[in-house]
Amino acid sequence: MYAQLAKGSHVLVGIFLFFGLTLSAVAAEYTNASEYLQVELGLTEEEAEHRLAGERTAARVRQYAIELLGERYAGSWFEPDINAPVVATVDETDFALIEALGGIPTLHQHSLRSLREQQHSLEAYSKHSDTIAAGLVAWYVDVVENSVVVEHLPESREAAELIVFQLGIDDVPVRYDAVEEFPVFTYDIRGGDESENTSLDFSCSIGFSITDGYIIAGHCGNTGNDVSGFNGISQGEYGFSHWTNSDRAWVDTNGSWTPTAKVNNYSGGTLNITGDMSGLEVSTVNSTVCRYGLTTGAKCGTVKAIGVNVTISGVPLSDMTRTTACIDYGDSGGPFVSSSGYHAQGTTTGGNRGQCPQPSGKYSYFETASNALSQFSKTLVTTHGANVPSVGSSSCVALGYGAYACTLSGYDSQGATSVSWSASNGNNGSGMSMTGNCSTSQTIM
Repeated sequence: MYAQLAKGSHVLVGIFLFFGLTLSAVAAEYTNASEYLQVELGLTEEEAEHRLAGERTAARVRQYAIELLGERYAGSWFEPDINAPVVATVDETDFALIEALGGIPTLHQHSLRSLREQQHSLEAYSKHSDTIAAGLVAWYVDVVENSVVVEHLPESREAAELIVFQLGIDDVPVRYDAVEEFPVFTYDIRGGDESENTSLDFSCSIGFSITDGYIIAGHCGNTGNDVSGFNGISQGEYGFSHWTNSDRAWVDTNGSWTPTAKVNNYSGGTLNITGDMSGLEVSTVNSTVCRYGLTTGAKCGTVKAIGVNVTISGVPLSDMTRTTACIDYGDSGGPFVSSSGYHAQGTTTGGNRGQCPQPSGKYSYFETASNALSQFSKTLVTTHGANVPSVGSSSCVALGYGAYACTLSGYDSQGATSVSWSASNGNNGSGMSMTGNCSTSQTIM
């Protein structure tokens, strides 16, 4: 859109988004396998599609080989260097059949069935013996090397060898691999779920995911306190807690927990914090917000005031947002979300508890999410993920007397984002709009 002030030259307005450490702090995400191969392996799009076609062929050839070779089948795999499936057999007379199926034949000494039998003997042993105490982490068949692999903790090699010896596994090759630790289940970090402070023995609710944990209310724990999730699994510890004039903290989670853009909607599903405006567009007074927490689930209300100074439980707090959404013990720390667009508003601090719906004159308060993220230099996780930032449309209008105003419809990104404008006539600005003045015979575009 053009704001025509006068005929003549044009003042070109550019929009720049600065993301600082935002994107570098997030693991890459891919929408499909082709994109993954292009980024991680450096393949062209054509090369990636060619490889994927080869992988699909390998899957079909494997199934045919299992059915036709029977007990002679010794495994199969995709070989990237030749973009073709390799099929192993214990009988050379199968080579012509394998080639007819579209595979590259190779000869192994042991059939897959014989290797699986030894693997299963270890599995049976684990059902009545403590393989965890013995330091056995995993066991499987390596079809390429035609052997059984036993993974163990670094200090447990002798224990692993003793178990294999006791089971009489001596007619097939066994490879021992040391690994650093046992793998763990991973769980999603979701706003509104329980955050149990195991050091102080009480629970709050998770606020919003950040790239290395989540933000929560400061009064829910002290720096260094241990935390567990809704399932009792350790989450990590409080990385920092601030409970003077503000109510902010963040939990540094361990590898068992994955930060997500999700919030538990307490209706059997989740809602997602949008990437629009970095997920941080602030609601105005009288707009609707909803909060989610361990005790009362999902409750909504309206914003009554912004930037409130209030004393809660004897602690003076500043820059709080007041709402009519009801709360109770255990809801502290939980997320406040805008009703339109699902933008992160803040984390529950406190208020007049235990009355739902909230009677007139009773309020709840939340700490603004952007304040916590700014203080701790953290990045909010949104649905945008690690995708390339995108910017919406912009338009400029004439205000009269040589003045103009340019506005931006929005942008999509993860984490705190700054917007910078510049114009060819030397004007510049930041934020969602820019105003300036043009001299005679200039046009803003």
